Amino acid sequence: MDGLGKGNNIIGKRYKELLPELEAQGIFEILDQVLATGIPYHAKNEKMELVVDGKVKQFYFNFSLNPLINSAGEVYGIVNTGADITDLNEAQQKIEESEERFRIMADAAPNLIWALNPDASVKYVNQTFLDFFGISIEKVISDTWAPYIHPADSEITGQSITNATRNRKIYSLEQRLLRHDGTYRWFLSQGAPSYYPNGELYGYVGSANDITELKEVEAALELKNAQLSRTNNDLDNFVYTASHDLRSPITNIEGLVSLLREELTESNFFTTRTEEVLQRIVASVNRFKQTIEDLTEVSRLQQNLSLIPAAEIINIPDVYQEVVADLDYFPAFSSSSIQTDFQVQQLPFSRKNFRSILYNLLSNAIKFQSSDRECFIHLATQLEDSQVVLSVKDNGLGINKHHQEQLYTMFKRFHDHVDGTGIGLFMVKRIIENAGGIIKVESQEGAGTEFKVYFKA
Repeated sequence: MDGLGKGNNIIGKRYKELLPELEAQGIFEILDQVLATGIPYHAKNEKMELVVDGKVKQFYFNFSLNPLINSAGEVYGIVNTGADITDLNEAQQKIEESEERFRIMADAAPNLIWALNPDASVKYVNQTFLDFFGISIEKVISDTWAPYIHPADSEITGQSITNATRNRKIYSLEQRLLRHDGTYRWFLSQGAPSYYPNGELYGYVGSANDITELKEVEAALELKNAQLSRTNNDLDNFVYTASHDLRSPITNIEGLVSLLREELTESNFFTTRTEEVLQRIVASVNRFKQTIEDLTEVSRLQQNLSLIPAAEIINIPDVYQEVVADLDYFPAFSSSSIQTDFQVQQLPFSRKNFRSILYNLLSNAIKFQSSDRECFIHLATQLEDSQVVLSVKDNGLGINKHHQEQLYTMFKRFHDHVDGTGIGLFMVKRIIENAGGIIKVESQEGAGTEFKVYFKA
């Protein structure tokens, strides 16, 4: 009674004297009934209003009124035992209010939302859920939603939920669900454990978002990729076949030109004019041969990239010396000056592909040098944010901003005064990007160009 502000001096006092406020709440009538009948009275979660320190407060009790009976069978008193559950009741009310707010928000959501009990039985589903399946909450609780899962997804769904609830882990899966119109829709379903404030498992709360359109796009892309792969294979076969079949007539043309030169010489018809014409024919044939070789190289590159050549630890200065030996045949190489600064000398990369990158960048710097000044090229390797960077900087013709956007387009050329077919930079870009790196360019027309190749860390 001290907790109710009645003090400790209560022995011998009557209930009506100590708690007169209970009379209006019918408690004394119940006491009289127990005294008169000898039948116990039990109450759970009984609300009472008691006066504490002069103020009326609301309480909740679980209590029992048990009669005391003497040997003559007469009731001579009552034992009142009870427990104040006010705090527990208020906590339960807060939980119920929280659940009600959750239901209001969930019913307004466009996706499927549900709550499961700790044993994985259905506790709650939102209105969108019911509308999608076209069923009642009672049917969901009795049947669960197992009958509405696509048979092919049923096992993985059951395993995911069972494992998650057993281990109290988050789960996520893609599944097909049967809509009320008889069609299956793809959903991304996710669930997570939810707990009471005391740490006890409340259950699982989850949602499912319709990803049917996304899955259809993915399927369309897979089909398109398969078609493109077949097309690429067909093109590769065509390139190899065409290059093989064209070599023979080209060789014949070269032979006929040589024979014509001899006939013109023997017939004294070989003049400066005929020599110029024959040289043009030979130059055209050589360009044709080079174009075929380049197409073959592009096709070979595509195949090699799909195979992803194994990386090896290459020595960059050694590869550079090999490239320089090849460049020595360039007419303009002798007038070019190359300065090297290999801060990084070893790199895990395909040797063949690295050689191709270095050869193309250096040969371009030499070919597109300016006639106004000596060709100077700075070749360097260094570390930037744990990435190996290869840079090739020249003081050549440079590239204007508009052309930089088309720089890596196959067969795109911006200068006609030098030989080439325009696939070198295309190949470099494909090689480095396929290996997870990138290539960047900075250039100023009339001042020079710098290419930077960033190899994957």
